[in-house]
Amino acid sequence: MKHSAAKTIALMRRELRLAYRRVPGGVLWAFAEPVLMVTLLSIGFSMVLRAPPLGMDFALFFASGQAVYLVFQMMADGLGNGFRFLKRRGRRWWPEALLARGLIQAIIGLTVACVLFISGLFWSQVSVMIDALQIMIALGMALAFGTAFGVLNCALFAILPIYRPIWSVLARVAFLGSGVLFLPQNLPPGLADILWFHPMLHIISLVRKGLYAGYHPAVLDPLYVAFVSLAAMALGLVLLRVGHPVVRAADKTAL
Repeated sequence: MKHSAAKTIALMRRELRLAYRRVPGGVLWAFAEPVLMVTLLSIGFSMVLRAPPLGMDFALFFASGQAVYLVFQMMADGLGNGFRFLKRRGRRWWPEALLARGLIQAIIGLTVACVLFISGLFWSQVSVMIDALQIMIALGMALAFGTAFGVLNCALFAILPIYRPIWSVLARVAFLGSGVLFLPQNLPPGLADILWFHPMLHIISLVRKGLYAGYHPAVLDPLYVAFVSLAAMALGLVLLRVGHPVVRAADKTAL
């Protein structure tokens, strides 16, 4: 156990060193980039859409949804490339490599989300009563959902190379239907019924419920999100074991 933990920490350090060695600012850029991106998007959307669907400040409304979606996106994309820097001789350490990449993405994603929440509340100067517990639960749900799809992506990226560009398109469609820019109850009934199956819509609805007192979301079912996350994780682990070349090579070495 101690050896495994030490190996995970060593792989985390190696991941960070290799991923950001040529980037100005190094690891700090991993935190600064998403914060700057969301800030610029918030300013841009607030100039076009001055009246938010909920509350008085559009920047806060957008940042609250985007912060949680960012946690999911970073986990799904980061774990999808979980073996990027894993050397051939180190393939037997694939569980630690996947865990190391997941911990890095989780730390960055949650830190960025907290910064966005705090800065959004500070700069909006809007008096709100926050239910911090519900926001924390929503962040945990986004982390779990992103981890599950990250493991699934890690398997599918290797087994089906064509899936990588498909995922790029799906991720953009998923963002549009996630509820970052709208409220489910403002949608036509038919469209709302379809988007109910989007887990991120439930997660972001929980964030808005915790951020805006008196808001009762039309779409909110944590058990459904948990079921989809568990199903995606189980499928991803099976596909990793059966079809990923790194894992199969590690199994042959162990034999």
